Amino acid sequence: MHSNLTNMLSHLQSGQANNWPAHQQTNRYFNLGSKNPKQLLETTLPQHFARSRAENRNISGRPASISSKTSLNLSKLGSGRHQRQRINTRKQTSQRIYGCCGCQSCLSQGDLSPNLDRAISNTTGFEASPFPLKQGWLYDLGVVDANNDNIFDVFTTNHNATENLLLGSPFGSFTDVLSQWNLDQDRQFPGLGDFNYTPPAHLKGLHIYRSMDNQLHLRQQGGRLIQGEIVFPSPRSRKSNVEVLNRHQASTQIRHSAWQQGLQTRIRFKIRPNGHLILNTRFSEINYAFKLNKPLPLQQVYVGGQQIHPKSHTFKLQLRDRHSIAWADYQGDNRMDVFMARGGLRGQILKFPSTSQPKDEFFTNLGNGRFRNRAAQLGFEKQGCRARKVAWVDFNQDNRLDLYIAGLKSPNQLFQQQPNGRFTNVAAQQNLNFRDSSQFEWLDADNDGDQELLIARNGKLELYSKQAKQFRRSQSISAAGIEIRKLALTDYDRDGDIDVYAASPQSSLLLINTGGRYTAVSPAVAGLPPNALTANWVDYDNDGLQDLHVAPSGLYRQLANQQFEATQLLSAAPSPLADALTSPSTNLACCTWADLDNNGTRDGLFQLTQNGYGQATLYRNQLTDNHWLQLKLVGPKGNRQAIGAKVTVIAANHKQLQAVGQAEGSHYSQGHYRLYFGLGQQPAAEAIQITWPDGKRQEIQSPAVGQLLTVHYAPNR
Repeated sequence: MHSNLTNMLSHLQSGQANNWPAHQQTNRYFNLGSKNPKQLLETTLPQHFARSRAENRNISGRPASISSKTSLNLSKLGSGRHQRQRINTRKQTSQRIYGCCGCQSCLSQGDLSPNLDRAISNTTGFEASPFPLKQGWLYDLGVVDANNDNIFDVFTTNHNATENLLLGSPFGSFTDVLSQWNLDQDRQFPGLGDFNYTPPAHLKGLHIYRSMDNQLHLRQQGGRLIQGEIVFPSPRSRKSNVEVLNRHQASTQIRHSAWQQGLQTRIRFKIRPNGHLILNTRFSEINYAFKLNKPLPLQQVYVGGQQIHPKSHTFKLQLRDRHSIAWADYQGDNRMDVFMARGGLRGQILKFPSTSQPKDEFFTNLGNGRFRNRAAQLGFEKQGCRARKVAWVDFNQDNRLDLYIAGLKSPNQLFQQQPNGRFTNVAAQQNLNFRDSSQFEWLDADNDGDQELLIARNGKLELYSKQAKQFRRSQSISAAGIEIRKLALTDYDRDGDIDVYAASPQSSLLLINTGGRYTAVSPAVAGLPPNALTANWVDYDNDGLQDLHVAPSGLYRQLANQQFEATQLLSAAPSPLADALTSPSTNLACCTWADLDNNGTRDGLFQLTQNGYGQATLYRNQLTDNHWLQLKLVGPKGNRQAIGAKVTVIAANHKQLQAVGQAEGSHYSQGHYRLYFGLGQQPAAEAIQITWPDGKRQEIQSPAVGQLLTVHYAPNR
């Protein structure tokens, strides 16, 4: 019997379950339902070495012979798709639970294949449940394997509100590590962005916290007069940078004075017992320097939702207005580093003193949940860019990651990585310093091995290709009068090149690739809805044909004739509202599809924001027993995620082409690099053909299916 299971059971039998180390406590990892831990172990221990539905392997060029998932005596892939019955009948599926107690010991011993299978009764194919995000309002949502354990984690960006960084466990639960990893908006005062915070009545003292709409609260709970001042920069053109909204038992004096190339605003305040001062600060993303009178004990000062005591009577508060996050292993040490792109003070960034302008952040991973911001050291200069979307790319195929940032009404930036690891903005030299774009994708549209840029700007979709020493526009497609919210990539027609669905709430476009040039047609031609807030290609049933999920219309499956039909499988989706596309209260849809439980099918994580708030919903996919193969590519040291690589899987004489990153569900962020291949009823794959970002090739013959296969860079062709 596995040692961790033995220890767990012995603890339970001895009544010492509460004395386990925190990482071994059962309720953190198991969804117990009505069973207590002892009952769970007693019923599942005999099945501990039951069959595994998926298996993690690590190879470098040559596959070893291992068993695939349970063999099914079914016909070949692609036969009779149009005659197949819709999969919504009652069925028993098995949810894989990795390992034993989920502790680091289990994971470090590689105990991922033995599993505990539990039956799940299912009538729709998807199992829906609320997903706990900190803030009901969000700007972007995505997945990443942040700690390199082959289990997806979830992240969000929320402007100035607290983000989420939820590490997935082997048992389907998630743990927020944003503060533990010291990646909060204000690293000195984690919880400053908790806009739903209300001070508990019993906690006496001065509470300093923020709420929505840039409101800064100073609330005294108790019987002491508090005095102090707040100093912050303002642009010279705006003396009304702050407004007093409430002075209950409080008084203020506000003065402006010249400072550097702008103004300095100073607010002196007095707050009497049980007083409450509320300030509307137009710019929450600048430094607010506090000075409190020293008679006030610091143990009676609480900052933010986590009620942090400042270390002295002088301290600074600053939120970050984070718009997008791009994850990649920049250092080549198998640790994910993260770039966080920030906004531009509502277009006023260049009117502030240079020392007060927001800077983008690049956190390099030091290991053990420790990060260091090295943006300035490595050459990332904001230069007034009001960042919206950010993505890593190796645009010049030198096996060193570069970074592209799209801004709002400000020049885009292309940071080329130099041999010494520093970055230089070459957007102007490369003819990519546009001022009016936010949505873009890098892709190899013409299969020439180079990366092209597809970008939405000026009422057009434009394709830029590398020619000689810089990029030139090679195609322009009209998108007049429509806002492109998302560019979703896949080879949906299986002709060997990347097609695009451009999601728009006004009128979406389906871009069909023929020989490297795109033809725009209405999605209705293929049976797809005419508009969408967001869209993701997802082979939800693993039959080898790419289906499309659009919000809020739902999930559309592809038929054998390349037409699509509505499935109604997500009839209880987060937004069933008929007017969701046109309602002014509906302003954002965030959806991503990833295999969150590593059972071979992609799960959907959705949130539709209405009137500023929404509830995230997780749809676990229990739909199909079709065969599948997932790939994780590990590139050379300078591009570990193999961004820009393309993979073709051959099964039953059918070819599927995918590019690393095309599973990305985020609107503005990046982190989803896994590849998903549905094989339908075909129990084997003939070959995997990889074209790495540097153009070199690698082929793997007869890989076992039903697994997440890790392939390291080892070109053999």
